[in-house]
Amino acid sequence: MGIRLWLRWSWRDLRKRPAQVGAIAAIIALGAGIYAGLGSTSVWRRESLDATFARSAAHDVKVSLVPGTSIEPARLDAAIRAAGGGGIRQVETRLVLPAPVSVRHRGTTIVAAGELVGVDVERRHHVDRWTASAGRDLSAADRDVPIGLLDEHFAREHDLPTTGELLVGGDVELAYVGTVLSPEYLNPNVTSGEAIHGAATRAVVFAPLAMVQEVAGLQGRVNDAVIRAERGTNVERLAASLRRQLAVSLPDTAVTVTTRQSEPLVRALYDEIDSEQQIFDVFAYLVLAGAGFAAFNLTRRVVEAQRRDIGIAMALGLSPSRIAIRTMFLAAEITAVGMALGVLVGWIIGEFVLSVITRYAPLPVLETRFQLGLFAEAALLALIVPMAAAAYPVWRAVQVSPIDTLVPPHLRGGRHRLTNLLRHLRLPGTITMQAPLRRTLRAPMRSLLTILALGFVIAPLLAAFGTTDSATATIDAGQRLLVGPGGDRLLVDLSTFQPASSPTVSEIEGASGVRRAEAGINVGGYVSHDGTRLGVSLSMVDLDRAFAAPASIAGRDVPPGGIVLSAKAADDLHVRTGQTVLLRHPQRVGAGYRFVETRVPVTAVHRSPYRFVAYMDLSDADLMGLTGLVNTVKVEPRDGVSIQRTQAQLMTIPGVASVLRASTLSNTMRDLLADVQNLFILLQVIIAALALLIAFNTSNLAVEERARENATMFAFGIPLKRIVGMGVAESVALAAVGVAVGLALGVAVLEWVLTTVFPAAIPDLAVLRETTTQSYLVTIGIGLFAAAAAPLFNVRKLRRMSIPDTIRYVE
Repeated sequence: MGIRLWLRWSWRDLRKRPAQVGAIAAIIALGAGIYAGLGSTSVWRRESLDATFARSAAHDVKVSLVPGTSIEPARLDAAIRAAGGGGIRQVETRLVLPAPVSVRHRGTTIVAAGELVGVDVERRHHVDRWTASAGRDLSAADRDVPIGLLDEHFAREHDLPTTGELLVGGDVELAYVGTVLSPEYLNPNVTSGEAIHGAATRAVVFAPLAMVQEVAGLQGRVNDAVIRAERGTNVERLAASLRRQLAVSLPDTAVTVTTRQSEPLVRALYDEIDSEQQIFDVFAYLVLAGAGFAAFNLTRRVVEAQRRDIGIAMALGLSPSRIAIRTMFLAAEITAVGMALGVLVGWIIGEFVLSVITRYAPLPVLETRFQLGLFAEAALLALIVPMAAAAYPVWRAVQVSPIDTLVPPHLRGGRHRLTNLLRHLRLPGTITMQAPLRRTLRAPMRSLLTILALGFVIAPLLAAFGTTDSATATIDAGQRLLVGPGGDRLLVDLSTFQPASSPTVSEIEGASGVRRAEAGINVGGYVSHDGTRLGVSLSMVDLDRAFAAPASIAGRDVPPGGIVLSAKAADDLHVRTGQTVLLRHPQRVGAGYRFVETRVPVTAVHRSPYRFVAYMDLSDADLMGLTGLVNTVKVEPRDGVSIQRTQAQLMTIPGVASVLRASTLSNTMRDLLADVQNLFILLQVIIAALALLIAFNTSNLAVEERARENATMFAFGIPLKRIVGMGVAESVALAAVGVAVGLALGVAVLEWVLTTVFPAAIPDLAVLRETTTQSYLVTIGIGLFAAAAAPLFNVRKLRRMSIPDTIRYVE
């Protein structure tokens, strides 16, 4: 009764059914691999972000002046150091300038909203150090040379060469000598007015400070500073001190003080990891549950095959615990094989997912250490689920009377209640046509386990499809609202606030490719109500004009003096039309700006799915001291003139910061969604493999259980193709019910994702609920195809069956 005997005995059992053992081990491996692989990806991304910020000396606090204002670098530096006391280690002042950027590549002109970051190259910068991915770095010798470094996100998105030529501001030629990644710009997406600039439409260029000052006409001026705190300094308290003191020391200059951890783009990087991990966990748990049901099915079959041995052992007086060892050893060995394979599968999945994610969000530092604890947790789950599934049928078997276990299998089949019921049920068709349904009902437990196993692995697939469908529907709805019925338009941002009758605005309105134009104001701010605070991008336009305002509110006599919020913003703030909110916004004072808070009523709600988009009437510009000033122009191209030509024409106008299409936001979101869909391709492959393995395991068990039945049909001359067809029909029937269960469960998972995960991960997006017919058909097709294909693997076994040996039963 030593362990060697049990190992030899269980090894004999394994060799009897290698295909089934392999299928269950593969299912366990895929379940554990998904859990460990996707979980490792999240840990790797978080550790890589932390390492990137640490090694590149990322800023702890940033001080930014209101757009359009600047200051002497020595004055800004002194004011920051005085306000920060002894808590500041380093301060570096910069000039950050918005300017349109274009580049010729492969015969096409690529246009982007550019951002020039002027840094002092005479001394090596110590804050927000970029990492050169290709080409060379800037040096002190480049102080007065029109060269720079291009952000890798933009270069990678358009497959640009390592070095090349850029056109900045429409008339300034600049050579970029390399591509870099900066910790400040790891997230390529940024909100600007009604648009979100992404990797494809946002080009960040790092250049010598003197050169950027000359381009902007701001010699000896800066508008930005990044700060590193001393070790042990409370960063939040330092930021609060800077806000208070700078308001006193720089009374004519409005500044925004933010900590790195509170910046929306940085928070979004970490929040995305957390939200994706929640989805990954649910998917992994569902797959593991399916593996448990499949393992339960196999264990029941093994127990059934050992009933006679169990009965003899009980008759000889062996204790139930010793009798159970044999079958539990078998389950443990299958689990061990699955766990070992799961480590390999998990590593492969993790590497693949990380490669997809870093394609659109590259990191200068990657930490991909083997996550021993996470893989151990996956191994524990992979151990518990099959072992728990095996324990129940073994326990049931040892509770049966020894005499009952000695009854031959073919004499026990008619004792089930459903079998007795079927005897009185008249079904149409021949016996072979009725056989699939009768077989399914004759083994209800096996059928139920197969249905549940398929349902649990199909559910994540529909949830994944539904997530992308809902995101696509939301993006399309947002584009229709922003673009309008007249087709795509252009959003022209000015480099500074200018009079509405300035030469820049007049030249834009009078351009040959422009049919009509409407100037307005775009500023950032915050809206608060009942303790909830939301960031908004406030567009001040003529709300009576359908061209300038969103179609949902244009021409509806929206009264001035208030703010128009998105429906999601109103819901999150718990306000209705007519109630007041607290608006924090810049206000012009003399030649400078300051931030003030004003109570304004909510005059209307628009239907854009983007929460951050808010509107006010242009007549309310006096609220900010901006009467007669504008910093953005909406342009509708002239009929017969391409939007690309109009875009190129407007970029050359002095004072223009960027010229982008209104559809930029939607296109950016689609680019992000396309990368996510690459991950779902992996999920589809894994789900299809799991469904095939489960269906194969079920059909293989059925062939073993019905060996005498199949041999009898062969003896009566029924051809092989009809017997295989009966197996296919039975498998498809079970799969149809299993897929239906999976669809219902998938809808529930999708609802959870859209109501819980998405609002936390993408709070600025009101996601619509939509799952296309194609997604349902693909999900159903994968399940049914796997079920129809699985019985075909049994053809060889049926063809090689020995009919006399199978029919004979010797006591």
